[in-house]
Amino acid sequence: MNHLDRVHLQRSLIQLASLLVLILLISGLLALFSLWSLNRAYQADQNRVNELARLLDSGRAAQGHFRSEVQEWKDALLRGADPDQRARYLSSVDAEHSAAQELLLRLRALTNSRAISDLSAQLDAILSAEGSLYLAYRQALDTADPKHWDASLLDRQVAGLDRPLQGQFDGLMKRLTQEIESTVTEAHQRESERYASLRQVLWVAMALSIAVVASLLWRVIGRGSNR
Repeated sequence: MNHLDRVHLQRSLIQLASLLVLILLISGLLALFSLWSLNRAYQADQNRVNELARLLDSGRAAQGHFRSEVQEWKDALLRGADPDQRARYLSSVDAEHSAAQELLLRLRALTNSRAISDLSAQLDAILSAEGSLYLAYRQALDTADPKHWDASLLDRQVAGLDRPLQGQFDGLMKRLTQEIESTVTEAHQRESERYASLRQVLWVAMALSIAVVASLLWRVIGRGSNR
């Protein structure tokens, strides 16, 4: 092999080495992009699930305040003959009503921002029903005679009014739970499809890289053997 042949061989080897480095770099970048893409999709889905979980927690908290409001009302009926006890429990009714309304309004704003129309409609109905129940409690008290306290009469005026609202709260909790479950299912499906697509791209890239390297290597070997 003369000097010119060695120069050509060196150039071919340098080209082959450069190509290998380039292929490794491209493969590494593709792998990093795949990891970044999967992680970004996972984080987006996880943030959505976490947000829905916070909505569910807020809904449960609002339901808890509603139940406390009903219980405080019943305690006010039982102990209303005592003015101090009556004032104490009615103050608790007011506080629980305000807390429930505040949480429901916050939920309503969040569902509006997420454009969940069916949840917004449910919350509108619950807000209206909870407000109507509270007004019914207060109106019943307005008709009561503090000097001749009749708990059974007051109870009959509002008996059963809380049951439909309890069902509405249960429906809201069920709907939020279903939203979380469907979101998780859709996220898993999207991640599986994204993983399959990225895996296919990587396999194609590796196959092309092997073909290019093999072709160049064949040319180098063929050129060397011919000389």
